[in-house]
Amino acid sequence: GYVPNDLSATQMSRMTQFATQANRLLGEEWNTQIRVGIATGRVTVAYIGTHQFAPLVCAYGGTCDLAAKLETQGCPGLIRLSPRAALRLCDERVGWSSSNILNSTCDMQNPDDVPAVWFDGVQDCFVQKQGPQRDLGA
Repeated sequence: GYVPNDLSATQMSRMTQFATQANRLLGEEWNTQIRVGIATGRVTVAYIGTHQFAPLVCAYGGTCDLAAKLETQGCPGLIRLSPRAALRLCDERVGWSSSNILNSTCDMQNPDDVPAVWFDGVQDCFVQKQGPQRDLGA
């Protein structure tokens, strides 16, 4: 479910917006592109200690593994969402339904590829990605 006491219920929208802004700022300031993978589900979080006034925590579990796999199969400029995360995003948006999702997968040449949905945060819509690269200048 949602994070307790987060009454806005816009977690997925905020995560995709943050990822889009981070990608834009890193590109403008340091000519750096990032890949983003987002999955939803249960995780285990362990407190490790503190470092310079910030808590150190470690999150692990199947959801973290899935998000990592989505990121490694990702494409700079797009956000790769698990199908469950994409449905959550649709639930948060007024007027959106699961019909807004264009299902796509990586080329599936690798048996480790996972089903995913591509989201373009700049255009604020789901997109289909084909082939190994996406021309970010288009």
